Amino acid sequence: MTQYYVVYDSTGAVVTRYDGDINATLIANLPAGLSLLEVSTQAEMLQTCSGGWTVVGGVLTPPPAPTPAQLAAQAVQAKTGALHAAYQTAINTPVSFKNAAGVTSTYSFGSTLTSGGSNAQSLLVQILAAGSAAWTAGVWFDTNGDAQTMTFADLQGLSAAIEAMETPDEQHLMAKIASAQAIRDLPSRGASTTYTAGQQIVDSNGNAWTATAGTTGVTCTFPASPAAGATKTDGTVTWAFAGSQVALVEGVSW
Repeated sequence: MTQYYVVYDSTGAVVTRYDGDINATLIANLPAGLSLLEVSTQAEMLQTCSGGWTVVGGVLTPPPAPTPAQLAAQAVQAKTGALHAAYQTAINTPVSFKNAAGVTSTYSFGSTLTSGGSNAQSLLVQILAAGSAAWTAGVWFDTNGDAQTMTFADLQGLSAAIEAMETPDEQHLMAKIASAQAIRDLPSRGASTTYTAGQQIVDSNGNAWTATAGTTGVTCTFPASPAAGATKTDGTVTWAFAGSQVALVEGVSW
């Protein structure tokens, strides 16, 4: 019968696993500082691949659940990636343009690469700056890779169409990321602290609360799972449940 083992170091951290019948030679040559723990099934062994598992007192122990602060940090990391992706999509949305020949097509702009390492917008700017006398190619490639006839006046018209598109700048992206980070970095409640209306805190459960103007009491215990619309009186402050940090971060939209 196949035996399944996890290998752990002197701190108890699982560092690898072994699927097979261990023989005396392998056990004898196990590096110093490492130990073996036999587990019942392959599934039990493989679950340690997720990381964070330890052996405590001879018992295979799962990693601790992430704290609310860790969950909020993970949410911000995921949201930051999603916002960057949305920004790239927005600045690379093709523009529709009809040339003098009456052909309507879509054309790349923004940071979309065309050829020779140049992007569509910078290449167009360079050509227009060179003037009509320098425009000899006579064609511009659309998003399908088809060469469309383009006079210099057409290129000017395409440039105007690009300028007319409302695309976000990088400051818009940074502001959205900052919003998510501000939710992650909400302070905890202060005892006997004066708050202005609208200030927010986060409790030990990872839930955000919005204050009315007033001063908090010495202590305040927030419910672990508040319902939507829940409030909590704290001295002369009334806290209104705003949602979990994770939900608020996920709610930051492009």
